[in-house]
Amino acid sequence: MIWKQKGILLLLAAFGLNGCAGSSFFLGDTDAHSISRRTTSCIAIQSKANETELSSENCNLLALAMQSFDDEKYSESEKYFQQSIKNFKSKSGKLPNENLKSSYYGLAASYDQEGRFKEADVTYEKIKSMFGEDLRYYNNLGYSLYLRGKTEAAIATIKKALLIEPNNAVTLENYRIVTGG
Repeated sequence: MIWKQKGILLLLAAFGLNGCAGSSFFLGDTDAHSISRRTTSCIAIQSKANETELSSENCNLLALAMQSFDDEKYSESEKYFQQSIKNFKSKSGKLPNENLKSSYYGLAASYDQEGRFKEADVTYEKIKSMFGEDLRYYNNLGYSLYLRGKTEAAIATIKKALLIEPNNAVTLENYRIVTGG
């Protein structure tokens, strides 16, 4: 199961975490798409109205979700990502933030790893409507399509990510995997 060994790392590395301080987990690169995990504290985030410090509970939920995902406990990570989404939505106001975005990507990745692609699709649509289509979106969706056996669609989607950032190490590795290169 090559995707369980390499794919988890690539999918995880692509959903990112901002706003929480902690150690870095990366694939030979500390770009904007690598993640922090096992986080115990948060830094303040800016909104247009005021500066709000996220509770340590919110970052702890996100850290637990990522740790569960890393440990291949996907139903557990799904639960923590859902709780994290609920907390970030209620405490961060109307403006979407990077922690909320990371929680949605983690939830979609958890569904992907469980083979629950209908739920993953709903989550990717929510990501698209809330945050738009960016490198992370195309990279993760492409890898999701690969996990489903839709290789041609996966290649086309990951190529969209490469158009945005041609030298992104995570996307290049995903492209290599889905093309069998």
